[in-house]
Amino acid sequence: MGKWILSLLWAIGAFSAMGQSKRFSAADLQYDLAFLQQAVHKAHPVQWYAPDKKRLDSLLAAAAVLTDSLSHAQYRTWLGLALHEIGCIHTNISAMPADWPVIKRYFPNPPYTRNDSLWMLHQGEWLLVQEINAQNAQQLLAVGLRQFASDGQKRSFDEMYFHLYGREILSRLLHYPQTFEVKSDSLSFAISAVDSLSAPLPKTEFNFIMSRGNNGFFYKHDTAVLVVRSFSKKDRRFFKQVFAETQKSKPAVLEIDLRANGGGNRRAAAALASHVVSHRFGYALLLPRHRMKLRYYSNKGKLNYVLGRFKYGLAELPYRRLSTKGAKRWVYRYQSASPTFNGPVLLRVDAATASSATLASSWLLQQPGVRAVGQMPGGGLNHNYGGIFPVIQLPKSQIAIGFPAMVVEVLDAEKWQVKRQIAEIPALSPFSVLRP
Repeated sequence: MGKWILSLLWAIGAFSAMGQSKRFSAADLQYDLAFLQQAVHKAHPVQWYAPDKKRLDSLLAAAAVLTDSLSHAQYRTWLGLALHEIGCIHTNISAMPADWPVIKRYFPNPPYTRNDSLWMLHQGEWLLVQEINAQNAQQLLAVGLRQFASDGQKRSFDEMYFHLYGREILSRLLHYPQTFEVKSDSLSFAISAVDSLSAPLPKTEFNFIMSRGNNGFFYKHDTAVLVVRSFSKKDRRFFKQVFAETQKSKPAVLEIDLRANGGGNRRAAAALASHVVSHRFGYALLLPRHRMKLRYYSNKGKLNYVLGRFKYGLAELPYRRLSTKGAKRWVYRYQSASPTFNGPVLLRVDAATASSATLASSWLLQQPGVRAVGQMPGGGLNHNYGGIFPVIQLPKSQIAIGFPAMVVEVLDAEKWQVKRQIAEIPALSPFSVLRP
């Protein structure tokens, strides 16, 4: 990977804006990347779970030949590549330094990617982009899809991030120009940068008859629809009320929409599944013993880790089980709860379905009669990382990065593997019901 990534960064970096105030030496970047690699190898559960994978080796080799200083935009691009390669959805930037430059010049039009091609919405039509400011669109996309955390699995999670943040990513890769010269498959034109990233179109609204927070319930003909955008403790009572309603109305189909659900309270996710799944299910938390390397954590990270250890040492003690494979282990099992929906279920998921929402998806897909459509949820259906969330801080840039300490593992995952199929459909553009 090193050679082609390096060539792309050099090509894009040729347009670096020398006037940008904050710069880093090549040695600064190399030091921070080496620190991040050591932190992953010594303190991140992703390396314990898959120890044979050589994370960040090729990227460090590519960075090693750099000699010129880097703008803050170039530094952020290299860091994005590193975070993506780690392969954990929770290992992402949690805070930027207070003095980090903010340049409000953004690509003005919504971008979209599918099948390794870049599209943009222009005057109500989707155009296939070939070049922006003389830079090949596929090369821009190759780097742009690797600028955030990844789940180390399918492209859909990367595309989701690009659909959300592509306007900022394209601007940064091109070093925040005043004007974007676009060449598409049908025409060429220039568009001016804008100073806002506000969404150009409003979000879809639902006519809920029951709701709590962003979650809600309504009927669509003979189908009951439960939209769950996040999980919190109070949702457990809400789910019980919803399923009591379905028990009275007896809809032909129940649709559970977990799209764009980034997670939240795991017990609430289990409460949702318990009203559908008829057998026992659960998950395990694993805390690798040799991953306890406090020296890599920032002061906030150390506090988060100590508080987390206190929680799992005392409050969660009833769930503690014998250690396995050099890791402390906690096991959480759930069973079917009343009222239970016994009819067919349509589960909607996408790449933005992540963390505890992916856990809920995994459990729901174990139940006969549940059919899933969309994209593979972020993090995968067998395991993820979380539990305790320390923070590391890169020594040179002072960027803070979230760093989970535990493995979250679905119980009996192998038993249900063949049953958990998702009928994949292309992601809709987040800006329009129409897509290219």
